Amino acid sequence: MKNRLIRWIGLLLALAIASCAGLETPLPTPEADSTPSNSAPAENRVSPDSLPEICSCVLRFDHISIEEGLSQSSVHVILQDSRGFLWFGTQDGLNRYDGYTFKTYKPDPDIPNSLSDRWILSILEDKDGFLWIGTRLGGLNRFDPRTESFTRFLHDEQNPSSISDNRINVLYVDRSDRLWVGTTKGLDMLNRQSNQFIHYAYDPSRQEGITGKTITAIFQDSRGRLWVGTSAGGLNLFDPQKHTFTSYQSSSEITNTISDDYVTAITESSNNFLWVGTPNGLNKFQPETGEFVRFQHDDKNEQSLTSNMITALHMDSTGNLWVGTDSGLDRLSEAGKRFIHYHNDPTYARSLSTDSIASIHEDRGGVLWFGTNGGGVNKYDRHRDKFAYYRQDPMDKNSLSSNMIMPIYVDSEGYTWIGTDKGLDRFTLSTSQVIHYRHNPARPNTIVSDEILTNHEDQDGI
Repeated sequence: MKNRLIRWIGLLLALAIASCAGLETPLPTPEADSTPSNSAPAENRVSPDSLPEICSCVLRFDHISIEEGLSQSSVHVILQDSRGFLWFGTQDGLNRYDGYTFKTYKPDPDIPNSLSDRWILSILEDKDGFLWIGTRLGGLNRFDPRTESFTRFLHDEQNPSSISDNRINVLYVDRSDRLWVGTTKGLDMLNRQSNQFIHYAYDPSRQEGITGKTITAIFQDSRGRLWVGTSAGGLNLFDPQKHTFTSYQSSSEITNTISDDYVTAITESSNNFLWVGTPNGLNKFQPETGEFVRFQHDDKNEQSLTSNMITALHMDSTGNLWVGTDSGLDRLSEAGKRFIHYHNDPTYARSLSTDSIASIHEDRGGVLWFGTNGGGVNKYDRHRDKFAYYRQDPMDKNSLSSNMIMPIYVDSEGYTWIGTDKGLDRFTLSTSQVIHYRHNPARPNTIVSDEILTNHEDQDGI
């Protein structure tokens, strides 16, 4: 009863201040250019049972931008290391964040052990505490946090054991601590004893070889299987004993195949399904049967995906699937059937800074970090969201009629009746459903006016 009372108080307070949000100019949305890295979960996370549920309401994001010290506003990858530092990979340097200040690493021609390239596409940490940084044109870098120096791994035409290419799209450390490197010229695995790379190159004449040249995503599932996404050859399953690949590709004639052969992101649900992102929608994949279920944007269905261009995926510690797109952020709860949308709203200063999502990361405290293209970093801390917040959203028919809130009344059945200057709303707290009642001159049995000044329930429940 106490918790329910607190929730009601929070709702009333949030509605009362709904019209007080500040203005914010939307930032431009550059085209997405990279795929976020996947890495094994960090140790010493908070228990998922201690994390509050995420409400089906308006989320309030904190923004971290150039004004706070970020070197550049497009954040392609985010990682929290074993020491607690957050690392942001941008188009203009590698940023280390301690929660208060930034330290930025960039190439320095006078220092040979500096970072090789300023455009960062991937970051991960190995079990020894070294950071591995994949760049757009400068190959692979290993960062030693004790000496703050970088060791470069570059392609060398004269050395067949060097890295395949200097553009690194994705990095992954598997459970055997093997470092996998996805490049534009194939998949590499680094032998860290010899510093030599084993190559798995695309060869169309090889029947059981990898089916794509450009590697865009790497993920190891809960059963130890390694999945590799490509830009044109679909999804590949690697067999480490035979060093062969099984491919899963799109077919216009078969609906239970992957929706596109360009794989942008891979993650796994608690029930061992894989979620696979593409530029043509989201796929739920059952490895045991080889069948895909497609989720795509539908203009006639507001609960469908915001956009088919999937840029990032993350399954958080409480079972929510977060879907980054080029047009906003979506969330699908573990038991949910619909996608909940989050967008930039110029009238609400705590909305997403921009709609183009580039990367998603959950730190060990359960805080979610969203890197964007052009809008810096957005932070969502569910521990701080004590009160649910509901407001009018012109893009959402299920939102309030207006942010000008006047009377609020909770009836005997638990419905909340909210009077606004644009009609009467009936709100159901458990489902966040809003039903609108508005004046219609053509219908005499509608409400007589949209400007609601007071409401109350009589002794008969009317």
